[in-house]
Amino acid sequence: MKRTLAILATAAAFVLSAAETNFLTGIWQGGNVWVHTSDAAGQAVRPKIVPMVKFEQNDAAGKKVLRAVIPAEIAPIAGKYANSISASFYQKVKLPDNKGGKFSLTFRYKGTVPAGFKSLGLILVFPKTGTKTGKLYARSWGAVSADWKTFKYEFTLPAGTDNLEFYFRLNGPGDASFSDYSLTRVK
Repeated sequence: MKRTLAILATAAAFVLSAAETNFLTGIWQGGNVWVHTSDAAGQAVRPKIVPMVKFEQNDAAGKKVLRAVIPAEIAPIAGKYANSISASFYQKVKLPDNKGGKFSLTFRYKGTVPAGFKSLGLILVFPKTGTKTGKLYARSWGAVSADWKTFKYEFTLPAGTDNLEFYFRLNGPGDASFSDYSLTRVK
């Protein structure tokens, strides 16, 4: 009996040590709304549109779903800057060490795009060493659709990276949801 318990305990420890650590377990912050232009007229639009952009965090089947909505009604207010508006969910990720290495990001996404617009989903990863920012990793994914799709992206962080600033971003009017997100180190 003792031997069986010892074998089970060893197997359980092996399974737990082999499990991948998901680094995207912190608190998501919504409310990051920007107009991506240096044009002063475009920046003047921002205070008018910020209250119209919506951020939701819901639980569905035990999983957190993040949803950002830039409504089409923004277009008459934003004019030519409508496709320059972004809405982001943000999370600061503290890594357990500063070894760097290869990381894998996976998540599921879905959404809709109003007629006449070209919404674009984007992830942004800013690796940091202490207070210094490293290379920006930016990657867009396939066309938004009403059905859930899976996205996977691998990237290498330089040695010295001890934290990340991570963004799920919707560019332009539309509706995007994110779920089942995971950032793990590739072994």
